[in-house]
Amino acid sequence: MHILLIHAISAERRNLIDLLKSHKNTKQITKFKSIESANGYLLKVTNDTSIPDVILVDNFNNSNKVLKLCSNMRKQTWLKYIPVLLLSDTSHMSFLERAINHGVTDYINKPVHPTEVLNRISLSVKLKIESEENRRREKELAYMFKSIHEDVELARQIQSGILPNEITDNNIQISALFQPSEQLSGDMYYWVKINDHQYAIILIDIVGHGIHAALVSMSFRSLLHGLLTRVVDPILVIEELNDHIHQLFKQQNRTRLLNYYFTALYAVIDTAEQTIEYVNAGHPDGLFITEQQDLLLMNEGCPPIGLIPNMVVKKEKIAYHSQTKLLFFTDGLIEISNQKLWTDRLISHLKQSFYLDNEKLLNRIIDSRNNESIQNDDICIIAINLKP
Repeated sequence: MHILLIHAISAERRNLIDLLKSHKNTKQITKFKSIESANGYLLKVTNDTSIPDVILVDNFNNSNKVLKLCSNMRKQTWLKYIPVLLLSDTSHMSFLERAINHGVTDYINKPVHPTEVLNRISLSVKLKIESEENRRREKELAYMFKSIHEDVELARQIQSGILPNEITDNNIQISALFQPSEQLSGDMYYWVKINDHQYAIILIDIVGHGIHAALVSMSFRSLLHGLLTRVVDPILVIEELNDHIHQLFKQQNRTRLLNYYFTALYAVIDTAEQTIEYVNAGHPDGLFITEQQDLLLMNEGCPPIGLIPNMVVKKEKIAYHSQTKLLFFTDGLIEISNQKLWTDRLISHLKQSFYLDNEKLLNRIIDSRNNESIQNDDICIIAINLKP
């Protein structure tokens, strides 16, 4: 332990030095007769071997130089956490208060008692060591959080980068708007042009939010292209996704009460036959509206995927003969106090904005939603414009 002693009175200084030497952990005592000389020494300190562990300083008859010493120390990175113990007369309490405000960490009343001096020094050094350890841990945590943040941001970019581009063909336009509540999302959409006249579209909402939901959704994203182009039929696609999630989490579900599941709305659009085949797996109703303002809620299907093994899946087939718009969305869009009110508002948006292109329609919907309340869940919306 390195102790720096600043005391002008020779007899008291010698007694303190003898006392400090008796402390079992004392390795070095650096002594000064004046504040100025100690201050000059401290300003030159640049390495761990010369930095004192504790400073013991007399109040020098209520001297403002003590305040300056503390102020100068607290400005130096390598000195700002060194404990300063002030030897003070009880008659100078007003000065003591000012000294503490300038960085004195503790005080010892004079005349000093040997046991008190040694105990106060030991406690101050112990607190200094604990403070250094806390700061070291804080730095480690800050580095860890920074690393996690960078990893999550990279994952977010990857997640966004694998979403499909808009499709604009003669008889169909497919667009989406994606607004996660956190950096990573459990919502995911995918579509693929199967052939010249068939298009497969799926919207998925994994239970939960954040990293775990994003990981589950990404595990399914790798399957979708091959699955949707190979199987096509909505019933078979949903059944295969259900089998896959039960196999994927089979081992975990033996020891966990929580089941992983997700809702989905899957549709196959045939522009040659002018039909839509779909399955709604526990998802918010898709909206189907024609140029004549005829409305259909797309809610035929089955429970969410992953809840029930070998579940019964039903599909519905819809024909369209005039310009038609479809709107699929996750429950983050309507997860507010009155879902029916907001669903009705969505239908109203769809009717009033029927002839708008998909981008303007989606922006109008999300602007209205953002003005309604704070977003607590991921939001994903797919707009599909069909022409016969």
